[in-house]
Amino acid sequence: MQNTRNTAERNENYKLIEKNTKLKLAPDDQTKADVLRMGKVVFRFESVGSTNDIAKTLAKKGLAEGTVVIAKEQEQGRGRRNKKWISPSGGLWFSVILTRKISPLIPLAAGVSIARTIRRLYQIDVTLKWPNDVMAGTRKIAGILTESSSTPDDYYAVVGFGINANNSYKSMPTQLRNEMISLSDLLGSEVNIDQLMQESLKAFSQDYAKIVTNNLEDIVRDWKMLTNMLRQPILVYEDEIPFEARALDLDSDGALLIQTKDGALRRLHSGNISIRRVEI
Repeated sequence: MQNTRNTAERNENYKLIEKNTKLKLAPDDQTKADVLRMGKVVFRFESVGSTNDIAKTLAKKGLAEGTVVIAKEQEQGRGRRNKKWISPSGGLWFSVILTRKISPLIPLAAGVSIARTIRRLYQIDVTLKWPNDVMAGTRKIAGILTESSSTPDDYYAVVGFGINANNSYKSMPTQLRNEMISLSDLLGSEVNIDQLMQESLKAFSQDYAKIVTNNLEDIVRDWKMLTNMLRQPILVYEDEIPFEARALDLDSDGALLIQTKDGALRRLHSGNISIRRVEI
C-alpha cells in the first residue's frame, strides 16, 4: 500500500512539473542505482535547452537527491561564467540533483570522478585543470558546471556533466577544434554512452559520499594526484584581465594557491577566474 501511494504521489509531481515546464517527462526507473541512489530516477530527453535548467526546476519541486536529467543534445548548453558549451548528439550531457550537502568541493569531486572513470574504462591518462575541466593533453574532454541554491525555500545543488564521448572534434566549429577532443577521437571507435553514464554516476556517488561524511581531505588529495598543473606557470584571467603566476597548491576548501610574478601569494576562488597553462 505504501509503495502504491508513493508511486501515485510521484506521478502527480511529474504531472505538475510537466504543466509548469511544458516538457514531457519520461522517468526511467530501470536505470541502475548506486550506493547513494544516484540514477534511481532518470529523465531522458532527445533535445533540451539545458539539463541543468531542467534539474533545477525538478529540485525546486522536491525531486529526490540523485535524480538525473540526461539529453542527447543541448541547444543552450553552458559552462562556467555563462560561456556556451556546444553539446551535439554523440556527447554525454547529464545533470544530477544533490540535497544532502552543498560544498565548494563538489565541482572538484565531480572532476575527480570523471577522470577516474575515463582512466579506468579507456586507459586514457586524462588530467584535471582547476577548477572544473578534464583534459586530454591540452584539449578539453569534459567539463563540470555546478549551480546551487541555499535559501529558506530552496536547498540544493545541481551538477552538470559534459563529456565529449562520440562527438568528434572534426564536427565542431573551426575555432574549437584545437580546444576539445572526444573519447572516440582518442580511441578510434565509439564508446557505450549508457555504460559511461552508469560508471560516472557510480564514481561520483563515491566521491560525493566523502563530502557528506566530511572526508574532505580525500577529495583534495585525489584532485592533486590527478592534476599536472601544480608548481607550473599559469596565466590567470581575473575578470578577463590576464596576469602570470605559478600554481602552488590546492587548499582544503578548493581554492587554488598561487604566487604572482612579484612574489605575492594569493588564494583563487572559481567565480570570476579562468586558468590557462603556459606551455614551456
